Amino acid sequence: MPIMDGPAFISAMRTDDRFRDIPVILTSALPEQSVRDKCDGYNVFLHKPFKTDKLMTEISRLLDKSS
Repeated sequence: MPIMDGPAFISAMRTDDRFRDIPVILTSALPEQSVRDKCDGYNVFLHKPFKTDKLMTEISRLLDKSS
């Protein structure tokens, strides 16, 4: 991302009351443990490449959970 990376973006979201509770799906080609060492605050991790149906399942689950 041109202005900030993913971890900085998630951190900014989590410290702003307007965006704090928005679920985050993080995607990466790196192993999740490598990502977790640098970034937290996400709700779901999907390893690239991922199937669209898996993404849709996670979106549905997060939306059901938040309502």
